[in-house]
Amino acid sequence: MVDQIQQPVDIVIPWLDSSGLNDDNDEEDTQRESRTHTKLVDISSYKTNMTIRPLYLIKRKKYFETILRELAARNRILVKGFNTYAYFSCKKDVMQRQINQHLTNTNSYLLYMEFTKSNSYFTKKYLKLINNEFIFALHNFLQSNRITLHQWILMTPNQSKLRLQTLYFLPDTDTENVIFHPMSCCRDSLTIRLSQFLRRQIEPIYRRTTLATTFKQGADCVHALMKYTGEKRLRSTTLFATIYIHDLCTVYSHEEMLYLLERFLHEHVSDSHEIDGLSISTLVELVRLFLDNQYIVYGYKLYRHVRGSPVKSPLTSVLANIYMYYWEQELITTLRDQQEIYGRRLDKIFLTWNKSEEALHQLIETINTASNRYHLHLTKTINNNNITYLDVNMSHIGHRLRTTVAHNITTHPYALPYVYGHQTSRVLTLLRSCLMRAALCCSEFYDFINECHDIQVSFEYNGFHYDYFPTGLALFLHDFHIDELRLDLNEAVYNSRLYVQLRQNIFQAIHGPPTTTTTTTTTTNTQTEQ
Repeated sequence: MVDQIQQPVDIVIPWLDSSGLNDDNDEEDTQRESRTHTKLVDISSYKTNMTIRPLYLIKRKKYFETILRELAARNRILVKGFNTYAYFSCKKDVMQRQINQHLTNTNSYLLYMEFTKSNSYFTKKYLKLINNEFIFALHNFLQSNRITLHQWILMTPNQSKLRLQTLYFLPDTDTENVIFHPMSCCRDSLTIRLSQFLRRQIEPIYRRTTLATTFKQGADCVHALMKYTGEKRLRSTTLFATIYIHDLCTVYSHEEMLYLLERFLHEHVSDSHEIDGLSISTLVELVRLFLDNQYIVYGYKLYRHVRGSPVKSPLTSVLANIYMYYWEQELITTLRDQQEIYGRRLDKIFLTWNKSEEALHQLIETINTASNRYHLHLTKTINNNNITYLDVNMSHIGHRLRTTVAHNITTHPYALPYVYGHQTSRVLTLLRSCLMRAALCCSEFYDFINECHDIQVSFEYNGFHYDYFPTGLALFLHDFHIDELRLDLNEAVYNSRLYVQLRQNIFQAIHGPPTTTTTTTTTTNTQTEQ
């Protein structure tokens, strides 16, 4: 089957090998599958909706390494997708071409040295050199009493586990033209503890400042739209718009970022101008130390970040958010004056608009080109009645709002559902997160019923026992005091009153009880990224 694959494809693997519970049957099945070459099967024809790429199934987890080797022998990659439980395969040169474009176009990476597998010991030599310089700089902060001994200990890298960061790329398979996102493995890196320390100091200030304009997940957008609709702002001509900022974490120069960070802290820190005993100038210089020491390995080459910082480093999203904070202020002011919605999760924006589409395009372009400092590569999507943001689909006919859960059309329901903000490794809590999202995002009861059915099918496809979903659903309804709501997925009793109560109970658990004051602001009340 592998030799028949000639184009980019999506691949799913059952999360649990339920058939492997019986060793005798497992051995018999393995022999039969080996004889008939059915380790990998094309299941595209099983899909009832249109797919953007062929979909294949690896029947057992234990076949993964075999399929990986067979694909590699044909110059193909097999990698886990970005924000999904599914995998993606394409020609190696297709992936490498996109990666090379990223490395070149962002101007974020300065080549520091090249090495080969046989002389990789040079990386250890340079890591030791970089580490000595970093420790010396931290020691100077301590000697000059700009930081305490306790703070110095928190920032100092763990010498026994120290290693260079590595750069890798994950494919975003939600669209036909797959984009490879840069990621980094930085758990034991030189600056990981400094990054964690600085995030703890700066992020709470950012959260307090941007509480009204931050989305964490699609459900926050639904919450804002429900208020917007209740205040009679939704019209038949209302436009929904999304903006995606490309390469946000790797486009800003370090000097720009330090200038904006210092400005932000002076504007939003109390009169003492200290954070946990640190002066603003010390905090900014520590961030400079972090940015100046971002070394990362990719393909037997050692690079230094000269723009942005590694995506998975704890401080990176905070800095990117502060950079965006100044870009978005004029847009937020305009939308607030018009009583519209604005919300952002790192590099993804949602907004509403009640003027012409041309006027919105012009406003965004004017803001983006007003200053070279903030010029960003944007992808805008504007629609008058249907749009997808994060994991929710939103539409309206006239003044009636409808929201549902959005899925990857190619891999759903064969891959486990991906929920924003939920770690993919925490599968045991995934079902509850899926049910929470379903209730928060589905404005109509019948859509909630359908989503529950999709969730059940997905978990059963992935090897979970058929009792797993009903048990989880019963516990979920009990926790939110709606035990009497019964969902027979074959013959549902549509009790919309109980469903409305379920949603209210969940919203109150997250956002608190409703207030008596009606407000029309730019949008919701939760926080940020990764």
